[in-house]
Amino acid sequence: MQTPTAPREGVVNYSTMTVRAQITFQSVTAMPEDAVVNTMHFTGDATGSGSIILDKVRQFYLDGPPNGGKTIAQYLSPDVSRVGTPMMIELYFLGDPEPRQPFATGFYTLPPPDLDSALPGEVAACVSWKAQPVSGVKPQSTRGRNFIGPLTAEARNSIQGQPCRPGTTFINALASTAGRLVAEVDAFPLVIHSQPGLAAAVDYPVTNGYVDNAFDTMRSRGPAPSARTSF
Repeated sequence: MQTPTAPREGVVNYSTMTVRAQITFQSVTAMPEDAVVNTMHFTGDATGSGSIILDKVRQFYLDGPPNGGKTIAQYLSPDVSRVGTPMMIELYFLGDPEPRQPFATGFYTLPPPDLDSALPGEVAACVSWKAQPVSGVKPQSTRGRNFIGPLTAEARNSIQGQPCRPGTTFINALASTAGRLVAEVDAFPLVIHSQPGLAAAVDYPVTNGYVDNAFDTMRSRGPAPSARTSF
């Protein structure tokens, strides 16, 4: 794949150094099809990027917000297993031939959910990532999202008479934790990995983002019907 000799500002040219982090949370059913998967992308190298990127992703889910408070993992539903090491992070070089094998893997325990009551499995909160706009590039190519869920009922507001929305404390925890990940200054930044159509893939370093005060619906995360009641 050809690499341009003069990359535009805010762009990292795709190479074997693009790393995909695949984060998997095991369900209490222990069925692979019920696991919840998120992905992130970073720039990396073949020497020390593995342990650093693993720790960056681990910190996002398992360390509390910079100003204190509950971790993102504590807001994960009791439908996510807490047995053994139910959180797995696998790192892949996207320049490797398929089928790719992870070059680094981490397994982690999860804290108990902050509340035993769960929201429906399809409910998630969206963390939206943004890169610097680039002339000639569609805005959607410089944006990315992660859907955090399934969630405990603690993640929602509890104000009677108002629509059900993510709670302010939960939103602030997501936003500040995501902001910490973006603000980390090292050789392996979080990026938006974009490959529109048959064009060459490009990485755009994430510079900011936001968390909306509305839930998203992930239909694929809900349980399949197990019974049908006729009328």
